Amino acid sequence: MPAQAIHRFEVGGKRFAVDIETCFCFECDEISWDVLAYYPHTAVNRIYHELSAKHDRRELEEVVGELEWLRATRAILRPYKREDFVKRWDIEQGLKRMAVRLPREATASPAPRKGWFGRGAGVVSNPARELGRDAAALLLARSATQKDLTLEFIEPAGVHNPDLVAGVCAHALKQGALAGKSLTAAVYVPGLEIGGAPAELEGHTLGAKLEFTGATLAAPQIADALRALGRGADSLARLAKALQPALEGVAGRIVVQPNHPAFAQAVEALDKAGFNVIELDLDGSLVANPALDPE
Repeated sequence: MPAQAIHRFEVGGKRFAVDIETCFCFECDEISWDVLAYYPHTAVNRIYHELSAKHDRRELEEVVGELEWLRATRAILRPYKREDFVKRWDIEQGLKRMAVRLPREATASPAPRKGWFGRGAGVVSNPARELGRDAAALLLARSATQKDLTLEFIEPAGVHNPDLVAGVCAHALKQGALAGKSLTAAVYVPGLEIGGAPAELEGHTLGAKLEFTGATLAAPQIADALRALGRGADSLARLAKALQPALEGVAGRIVVQPNHPAFAQAVEALDKAGFNVIELDLDGSLVANPALDPE
């Protein structure tokens, strides 16, 4: 017997048939049940011959006609082209996201470097600033056809030099606009210490992230927003206010890395504290705590 194109099944003493492609399901009587054992792989005359001893020819023709009508209306056995079965892949070209950790040891005391013009002339060389600008240049150069880019600067425990980081962010935003890209400069502070944190947050790692968009943002504006993330936060309320500044082009969120299964209470506590956006860093949680059950 040929393979069934339409799946037949019984439930509660009743017989049904379903086209698993269109999800069209209908109840069958005895003659329809028997016809569907052959239809549509078997020629119609062959179906009539195989079932002639059990069913009347006219009734068989009526059932086949009903099935053909369902097929013509595309309720069952919808025709597909060969290309419909080929999965289409849209391969993205170009780099769209980059994360950089700026060095700290040299940023507080920049060293002078001999300039090009005249004796005694000099320019200030700062490794952190140069690395940040090089990262922006690399992201833009390798972005290819990507239009929405993100450059993230990671500042563990706190933003050590808000003015320097703000200058790098402003430079990246300006270069992105000149290149015709929509670039977001983000500053992520993992391992943020928060004073007076509720017991629900105990054992979890908290972080804060500020995202800046738009070439009109000036470095002093960005620096003012970053100062609140300098060396931890006095309270959740102050941190929530710092991450939700009333400045166009600036958005913030708190990031939670769960370190034990009871993190639902932590999310509730942060929601009550006034955080509009709460991000769960589940990937970081599993990396930091391999013993955690992913389920």
